[in-house]
Amino acid sequence: MFSIEGMVAVVTGGASGIGRAVAERFARAGAKVAIIDIADGREPAERMGADFIRADVAEEDDVARALAEIAQKNAEINILVNNAAIQPFGPTMEEETAEDFKRTFEVNVNGVFYGLKHAPRHMPDGASIINTASISGFTPMPGIGKYGASKAAVIFLTQAAAIELAERRIRVNCVCPGITRTPVVTADPERKEERMAAILTPLGRAAEPDEIAGIYHFLAAPESGYVTGQTYLVDGGLTTGWSKQLVDTLLSAR
Repeated sequence: MFSIEGMVAVVTGGASGIGRAVAERFARAGAKVAIIDIADGREPAERMGADFIRADVAEEDDVARALAEIAQKNAEINILVNNAAIQPFGPTMEEETAEDFKRTFEVNVNGVFYGLKHAPRHMPDGASIINTASISGFTPMPGIGKYGASKAAVIFLTQAAAIELAERRIRVNCVCPGITRTPVVTADPERKEERMAAILTPLGRAAEPDEIAGIYHFLAAPESGYVTGQTYLVDGGLTTGWSKQLVDTLLSAR
């Protein structure tokens, strides 16, 4: 069940974090994996038996070239995970720079758009595209205006593409992870996001990347053949409601 053995799977941003966990899971399941990343992913790709192509998803020509190269080698692409993104938390919108705002959309939104534009021509009918957004696309908070807006755009692009590609039965879905122990989170010496997860998340902790990867496997497999245009929140219950830890923290502060 849920076999993706022999399928050709492309993961952008697959050199680290959630993308790497997804690529590793696909490889263990017998898929032929190709990683696209601006960072050097040769070592993890070699270890999991995957191909690696260096490309910047913010550049349309890079994305088109990489996808064409993968398709030429493998005849087709069965699974595309548009995962590459940057996570620039920080200033309020009053303090935001136009340059940083623009760059966030170039990577997080344009990168997904270029995948949606160029991959289908290399995909057979019934293929699967999975976009990575974030719970930030649903839950605003101070300092994440540009990031949250970019992820909300990814959710909308997912729905639009699902409708447009439905005639070919190419399914397009979206995964919205919660706070996850990716390198950008674990590198923070103050552990701010992990401390937030301990209070805000009913499960009381941040996720490990491997715990997010399973939903991608489901959406890639034939058993999800009637699932398209959907957005899956994988957040330990964070967006469900107030956690007990949060209520206890608020009450103890009185």
